[in-house]
Amino acid sequence: CARELRWRWGAMSSAGCALRGLEATQHTILEFATSGNSQIGICGARHGSHVVRYSLPYVDLSTAAGREQVFHDVSTQGRVDLWGSLPCTTVSALQRLNVAKHGAAYASTLAQRRRQLVKMIRLFHDAALVVQSLGGTVSFEWPRHCDGWALPEVRTMIYSLGMMHVDVDGCTYGLVSAAGKALLKPWRIYTTSHTLCQHLVGSRCTGDHSHVACIGGSTAAASAHYPPMLATAIVYALRQGGLRKRCSAPLADSVPAPGDVTAAVPLHTGGGIIDDTPFERPAGVDAQLAHDILEQLQSSSAPLAVYWRQADSSMVDARPHKRQRDLFPLPLLHALPQEGVEDTGGLARVVANSCIATLNFMRYDFNLERAPRLRYTLPTLAQASVHHHVATRAQRHVERLLRHPDVL
Repeated sequence: CARELRWRWGAMSSAGCALRGLEATQHTILEFATSGNSQIGICGARHGSHVVRYSLPYVDLSTAAGREQVFHDVSTQGRVDLWGSLPCTTVSALQRLNVAKHGAAYASTLAQRRRQLVKMIRLFHDAALVVQSLGGTVSFEWPRHCDGWALPEVRTMIYSLGMMHVDVDGCTYGLVSAAGKALLKPWRIYTTSHTLCQHLVGSRCTGDHSHVACIGGSTAAASAHYPPMLATAIVYALRQGGLRKRCSAPLADSVPAPGDVTAAVPLHTGGGIIDDTPFERPAGVDAQLAHDILEQLQSSSAPLAVYWRQADSSMVDARPHKRQRDLFPLPLLHALPQEGVEDTGGLARVVANSCIATLNFMRYDFNLERAPRLRYTLPTLAQASVHHHVATRAQRHVERLLRHPDVL
């Protein structure tokens, strides 16, 4: 354990040096309903990020003025990283014991408090959709075994934003009690940031040491905040992802009205721009191509098209029904990854999903009886890496098609 902590401390010290070297401009972290002295805000401000907190005493999110300020800021700040960590007391697993102990009166009061939490979740979800539409990332953290993950509003948010999760144990980043004993504190972070997942993967307890329970008094208070090493890792990942996004060439923010012509649209390559020659693209051609491809898949008798039509489009669970260790079957994309990949009229997503379907079909030897149904479940971390690669390549292919309409 000590060796692991020394390694992580060295890594985080290097990350701190790298943070000071990253460009500080245009990076903003919006903290939603976090504590007034959160470590992410402290670490972000220390390393040059602009931190905005939407919590008491700064902003009262229960008022109309507070909600208006949130939407005004997320709409005008440009690309931002939204971080949410709403109070989870009302959805703690311990509330089951409290309800059993205190009876119906307590259960009624708890239900009313949970309704207030649901309103906050819906507000966060609405703000997150705006942030995502502007190219930003969204992250949401709660304890791993919190009952709140089962709330329909939370599952809907995870699915609609295309979030993936990574688990973190506090002891891995040096979280200890006031007596210096290791605290496990299992956190779960759902995020749209591929970079954040890459930085935090492997942050589970090694199991070679003991822990004290995170219950009561100073011990519970110590586990309420991220340890500085974890906060540094999170801020570093968000800043690096934001810098990578800003250094890539932006595509058109929206599809113009029919008949309009877009401005120059550079070609993304992942390693820079290889062709920034301006070209004019008639509006709506990408959406029409997407429609044509889907129509062909719906009418063709080819085995791959038949396999495509068997996809379970009603699957809206946030996670698969059972734990999956294998890479296949790959789930379909209900939204493109948000970092470094932009959709163009929905065409890139259609192309990416057709590639994913082909990969799955190849894995099962083009056998319709063996191949499992395509689903839209959330990906594992390994599957998310494949999604990002396929989506990036699909987007580059779409850009080449639109740049050379004579091949259409």
